[in-house]
Amino acid sequence: MIYVMATCRVALENREKFLRTFREEWQWDKYGRKLVGQWETIIGPRLPREITDLWAFDDLAHRQREQEAVAKDPDQIRVISKLNGMLVEETIKVMAPLPLSPLK
Repeated sequence: MIYVMATCRVALENREKFLRTFREEWQWDKYGRKLVGQWETIIGPRLPREITDLWAFDDLAHRQREQEAVAKDPDQIRVISKLNGMLVEETIKVMAPLPLSPLK
């Protein structure tokens, strides 16, 4: 299992619209992406807002297949483009669990 941590910095005035679009329009699970959790930074950099998602994939090949499928889906492209338009910055990290991690 691998995990992808995406930290999105969103301007304060776009926060609610970003979360609503994420929740109501993006079919993030359509191609096998699993959301482990979603958080908002409450101590630390506050402006722009930081929203962090943690995604689970079976392996790097699974993530690659999901990315390729999304890239061919016009509805997904439209929604992701809408979300990206509200970003100030996004940081992506691909991580593998260590032995002490409760997530394997």
